[in-house]
Amino acid sequence: MRKKLELALLIASYVFGFFAVVLLTVVSASNPEASDLAAQLHMSLMRSIVYVISVLFIVSAVGYCYAAFGNSKAVNEILVYQSESSRTKASKSVIRKLIRDAIGTESVVKLDKVKLLVIDGTLHLIIYISLTGANAPYHVDYLKALISNVLAHTLKLSNYRTDFKIKKLESNYEVPREEILKDVETRYEQEVKGKDAECAGAPVHEPDSVEAESVEMPPEENE
Repeated sequence: MRKKLELALLIASYVFGFFAVVLLTVVSASNPEASDLAAQLHMSLMRSIVYVISVLFIVSAVGYCYAAFGNSKAVNEILVYQSESSRTKASKSVIRKLIRDAIGTESVVKLDKVKLLVIDGTLHLIIYISLTGANAPYHVDYLKALISNVLAHTLKLSNYRTDFKIKKLESNYEVPREEILKDVETRYEQEVKGKDAECAGAPVHEPDSVEAESVEMPPEENE
């Protein structure tokens, strides 16, 4: 499927690029100063078509580069056993059923979707789940252990990563609002008392007293 998509995008980019070059050549060779209204409309239409085809060319070229050189690839089956004379693969539906059976009747977990991705040569199991509970990491670790056990004993799979994505979480955790409020009030009071103590212990600087100096007036001269 991926190879077909790459081939389709490559062909589309060549076709759009060819038509863009041809139309751009025609538009460039036309007389841009034509006074005829029909000729002007024709030129405007040709330019619009060139712009549209150029955009399609860019989109198809970028899509081809992403599909050809991207480091992630979705797969619908994985190789579980290989020998000199045969290869054994398991489909995505088989993996999904094994994961669903591993989860079983766990009341806190609901399996939504499973994706198989190959990223840099490593198989990634992308598992979308819905959880009910307060401790999500605990439930995720438990599910990872269950899935790892069932895949190891049924398909002998070991070289893969398990990535969980929680789409929905119904938490039954109740926030201790009164305790948090008391803690905040206590810390606030301690901070206020600390600031008051700093202000009370700070030395008070009084202005230096200036003593008035007696100034002797010179004796008056008698005329």
